Amino acid sequence: MSSENKKHQGSIFFPLPDGTGLRYHLEGTAEAPRCSGAISRQVPCRKCHTELIPVSNWLHRPQRFLVVIDMLKPENLESSSVLQGCSYMDVPSSAKKDYQLTFLSYKEGVFRAKVTFLNETTGEYLFHMVTFKVVASGPMGTVQMSTAVRQRVSSSVKVDNPLPVPVTFDINCKVPDVSVPQHFTVPAQSKADLVLEYQPLQTGESSGQLVLQSSDLGSLFYTLQLKATWSRPEKPVYFRTRLGSRQTITTKIRHFAQQKTEYLVQTDCADFQTAKIHQNVFRKATAFQYAVKHPGFTVRAPEVLRAKSSTTITVSFAGGPAPVTSRLVVSCPGGSWIYHLRGLPSPRK
Repeated sequence: MSSENKKHQGSIFFPLPDGTGLRYHLEGTAEAPRCSGAISRQVPCRKCHTELIPVSNWLHRPQRFLVVIDMLKPENLESSSVLQGCSYMDVPSSAKKDYQLTFLSYKEGVFRAKVTFLNETTGEYLFHMVTFKVVASGPMGTVQMSTAVRQRVSSSVKVDNPLPVPVTFDINCKVPDVSVPQHFTVPAQSKADLVLEYQPLQTGESSGQLVLQSSDLGSLFYTLQLKATWSRPEKPVYFRTRLGSRQTITTKIRHFAQQKTEYLVQTDCADFQTAKIHQNVFRKATAFQYAVKHPGFTVRAPEVLRAKSSTTITVSFAGGPAPVTSRLVVSCPGGSWIYHLRGLPSPRK
């Protein structure tokens, strides 16, 4: 190339047959070289990429080039990106050789650089334009979890931080049965385990995605494969009572859902009731008889009760000079019930 203030100069002479000749003075200007090639690549983040740049030696002798990498976009590389190669390159005479340029980025974006190969002795050079479009990578891994409904199981994913400073990730997981913290910090140049908990409320298989987002390291994606199986029966509830009598036992039901839910309680045996209380425990209308041993007591109650219904037995005492004890016997074809009665004397005037 010619400098700004000095042109290339030369001369040419043409001899003529009569012994004379023509001589011309020549001047020329050599501008800077044009781009030797433009390279554009789409590269997934967190994947190391090696780009081969062809470099030609236009001289008939070997050349050593100083390799200069100038970032155009962004102007300065952050610690989450790497673009590098050897500082010098030797190319044989009149030959072509590939230069290895290594690129790695942990974040999505567009990176553009000018790679110049300079002969420090002559000042001659050639250059290439390189553009890398970094896109989101595929899933970093697959997390598989399986458990019975309402049972909790945990798993973990290992998150790598290659930077010299701690990195905090925002965590997003839209699977309702999976619990994760909202934020997760990984110390500088280390790895840490992010713990996930899975507690399904319905049987079946499902899938989802776990996303970790950071301003320093971009996005991390994990695929979730989940399976919920039938749970074992809860602890048994034991009843023991006499025929016609009733025993009530209260059991606790733990509600795991995040919203209000109504439960329907059902039994496969008609002898158990879960909502209403009945005096006639039989499955059909039944006739009852009422008998009192002492004539001072009178009983009033319906003789026939509908199935699974209840009633009130009214017992009256006529009174007397002394306390009276007796028994009320309620009987039906299915059994009998005995109630103890005690009548107190009427107060004296």
